Amino acid sequence: MAAGFFFFKQSNMTTIIVYNENTFGYTEEELNPAKAFCRMWILSVQSIKGGEPLLLGNCILADTKKVRLATKQDFEDYKISIKGYLRPEYTFKKH
Repeated sequence: MAAGFFFFKQSNMTTIIVYNENTFGYTEEELNPAKAFCRMWILSVQSIKGGEPLLLGNCILADTKKVRLATKQDFEDYKISIKGYLRPEYTFKKH
């Protein structure tokens, strides 16, 4: 069992996500909207949409209902190259 206050169930996949429509990153946990917390690694934010640029790096999201799978368009919008994420170990909306 996990030690500490939070328990994060590790997934075999890396899931590319968007939080609150202003923060782009990934999680290595099972994505479950019913969970109270989610650990996220932030790759890019859109300050103009309310993203907090000081949060770049690892953070814990308290509202998983604001998390969704990233799309190909999100990679363009957040200026992240999709090239390295087309491998099978990464999950996002590919259509």
